[in-house]
Amino acid sequence: MFTSCRRSRALLRVAALSAVCAAALLVTDAARGDFKEPVRLTDGSGRVTETALSIDVANNAYIVSVVGGTVQVDLLGPDLRAQLEVPEVGEEQESLDVSSNSRGQIVITFRRRLPEQQETREVVITTNGGGGFTTPARLSEIFSHDHGPRLDLDANGDPHLIYTRLSSGADPARWVYHYNRLTNVETEVARGSHPAIHVDQTSVIHLAYFRNRNVYYRCNASGSFGPEELVVTTAAEDISEIQIGVDRQGNILVVYASQGSLYVAHRTGGMNAFSPPRMLDTGDVTDPEMHVRPSGVLTIVYSKSGDIYYIQGLSTFLLAQARVGEATPEVESNPSVRVDLLGNLHICFLRDGETYYTNNAGSISADFSASPRSGEAPMNVSFQDLSSGPIQKWSWDFGDGSGSAQRNPDHLYAEPGKYTVSLKVFNADLESEVVKEDFIIVEELYNSLTISDQRVLPNQSGVWFPVIAAHNEPIQAYQIHAVFDPNILTLTEVTRQFTVVGSAVPDVWECNIYDHRVELGVMFELNPPFISPELPPAQRHTLAQLIFDISNDAPQGGVTELRLVNNSQISRIFNIFTVDGFTKLPRLRSSRIEILPLWPLPKFFLRGDADGSGRLEITDAIRILGFLFLGAEPPPCEDAADVTDSGRIDISSAISLLNFLFLGGGQPAVPFPHLGIDPTPDGLHCP
Repeated sequence: MFTSCRRSRALLRVAALSAVCAAALLVTDAARGDFKEPVRLTDGSGRVTETALSIDVANNAYIVSVVGGTVQVDLLGPDLRAQLEVPEVGEEQESLDVSSNSRGQIVITFRRRLPEQQETREVVITTNGGGGFTTPARLSEIFSHDHGPRLDLDANGDPHLIYTRLSSGADPARWVYHYNRLTNVETEVARGSHPAIHVDQTSVIHLAYFRNRNVYYRCNASGSFGPEELVVTTAAEDISEIQIGVDRQGNILVVYASQGSLYVAHRTGGMNAFSPPRMLDTGDVTDPEMHVRPSGVLTIVYSKSGDIYYIQGLSTFLLAQARVGEATPEVESNPSVRVDLLGNLHICFLRDGETYYTNNAGSISADFSASPRSGEAPMNVSFQDLSSGPIQKWSWDFGDGSGSAQRNPDHLYAEPGKYTVSLKVFNADLESEVVKEDFIIVEELYNSLTISDQRVLPNQSGVWFPVIAAHNEPIQAYQIHAVFDPNILTLTEVTRQFTVVGSAVPDVWECNIYDHRVELGVMFELNPPFISPELPPAQRHTLAQLIFDISNDAPQGGVTELRLVNNSQISRIFNIFTVDGFTKLPRLRSSRIEILPLWPLPKFFLRGDADGSGRLEITDAIRILGFLFLGAEPPPCEDAADVTDSGRIDISSAISLLNFLFLGGGQPAVPFPHLGIDPTPDGLHCP
């Protein structure tokens, strides 16, 4: 006896502990946050008679209202607000319901008056599966004093409707009908009124309805609707609304309002009978609506004495009711509720003939970090979202014209510069943005090997292709390996002229020229004394000049390449720099060679020859500065005065030329050191 008593108490303690844990989880859930000030969605004319809402898979809220007998759809979401049109809705819309499926489609059903028939209504349905809402399709006829339609979608997203219709004959009675939109079949289910429907995750249809003071339940788990089961016998002859829901564990919940009080009855999964109903609230309660999440957490909203209230919990443990916002002098009714993927409650309701919307999404604040924040181009940066709050959507702007919607994206910065990065985060109708000025710094590329692009003519001879290096550490030696098309290009010479190596006089300069490729190896000091064993850091060191003749048969308008390659199948020689005795592989940029038509004949010029003398001297820099600042005549060939091939003449051209002439700076852009064609057409002219 005592053992049994102790065991019962232990079970009670476990049950109580489970209830407390469930309550704690609910309290910490986002759905226990404060509701925002409701926002009016309709036009202020006071003509709204009904409203309902649903949430799609992207957490967008669809609020549907009947405004003056016409259906209006408002779409609200993260970074989104729009009003959608339902075409040809007809006259006197009523009995609105809306649902969404896993494909993001929204389905709306309502009934409308048939033309010239005051008492007859038709049940219609519309969806936005193709983008905009379709023209409502007629399903069935019912009378104005019948109930429904009510709507839910099965696991495939197919609509199921429930409604009542008054039968004709000597003993008319109201019958509940189920309509399967997929098969377009209408099934007579049972006598009754106030029907409710829920389609569970296995596509079993659960129905509840009212008849002769009794609430009944039926389902089609066996393939067809089984016998009805009594849920509860009410004290009143009528009720205002019934709601039904089923959770993942198979618990069935039925909520209804009767004589101004709110009740819930549930049947535990696997049991054969419903538990006695529990009163949840009392005092002029009307319009209850219930939303049951697969986890078993349920939310009930309802109108009480002109305000909107809600209750949350489990079938076995419900938290106390709470008002949605502050009490208002206006009359509020017809609430509808859905819960999004983050647990936020979305509620719409009527207030003095207008649709209002609110949610209790928690506050959010945008923030982020990145690694690395500085380096050489190209630089891959990993961004990490550090934002706080229940966030549904991210929108990144990386500052270089690109962005991302990922939470923690990676981004490749290809060009040097300082980049301002911003992040916007969204939750329901909330938005937060953080902007970080000059957050990412991408420096000029070091440790690179480049061959400049060229434009040439068939049968052109002596085209110089400089091999240019950028490196931020001293170089002790280097190798170059390039390949080309021997049908178009013939390599005639590899020279140290006009290179940094010409003045350095390396101990080793070994070059191998083949019909389709070239190899070069250079070492500055091989034998003692090691006086100047390294090439100092620089951004533009010309390491070699490759001189090519262009074939007479080169295709006019064609393109070929002079490519720097690392391929052990072709050669043991890779493109490398040697730093402190170790190999570094520079980034390679090959030359794109465009073969121009012979007519019209392009202009040949020497880059840097600003005064047209045929050679580079200090007078060329003086000519550029005089044109820029002293009102002198433009250089005879503007392209020649654009020393860096930037597409413009500015003070950088003069400085670059002086650096080359007197300080050992990098050579002018091609064409140099002999006449050639501008490789990058721009707005400059060379008559």
